[in-house]
Amino acid sequence: MRRPTRVAAMLWLCLVAPVGPVSGQPPAPPVRLTFKEAVAQATERNPSVQQAAKGILQAEALLRQATSSILPALNIGVVNTTVNSARSFDGVTTLPLDQVTANLSLSALLFAPVQWAQRAQADDNRHVAEFGAADVRRQIAVATAQAYLAVIARRRVLDANVRARDVAEAHYELASQLRAAGAGSRLNELRAQQALSSDEALAEESALAVYNAQEGLRICSQSIGVTPSPIPTAKATPTP
Repeated sequence: MRRPTRVAAMLWLCLVAPVGPVSGQPPAPPVRLTFKEAVAQATERNPSVQQAAKGILQAEALLRQATSSILPALNIGVVNTTVNSARSFDGVTTLPLDQVTANLSLSALLFAPVQWAQRAQADDNRHVAEFGAADVRRQIAVATAQAYLAVIARRRVLDANVRARDVAEAHYELASQLRAAGAGSRLNELRAQQALSSDEALAEESALAVYNAQEGLRICSQSIGVTPSPIPTAKATPTP
């Protein structure tokens, strides 16, 4: 029989590794994440969530700008005039050396329907941006949770198919030994070989499904990565 092939199927949910390590330093080990941690990381680091948060800040800035246009305005002005020397006439100073002038003015809009409407619209836009950000976070959380659970479910299917393949292989080896000892038939050996081939194909398909689920989780969150660990998933069908 040929040596069994090994396919990467064991997944580790971990943070995406940072920029390459400094020369001479080993890379940081992957960090395992629980279900709640994976959802939290995705909702915090996903670019769509960050873009929605940026929209909230922009809406708040526009609201402050619209609010400032209808608030009372207080203006204070101070002017200091200095000449080279004081001017006097008959002993009376008519123009001092320093002359300070101050003024104070207060203005307010008593009727400004346009500005009021603009502020109300800016406030509505801020609420819309907040609702949109919450909806984006909800969608990212749901998609990440579904992808996480899909990886777990497909991993369990893979384990079941691997166990079935191992049982089929043991059955085939037993049928081969019985035929060699003259206690079994070639038909039973061929049937065992056919069952083994079928289980190997299912194991390969399950390994591919796990890989696709890992990629879906990584793409969904944009902040979660997977680090596969090799385990036996499929073996070459022996030739009797």
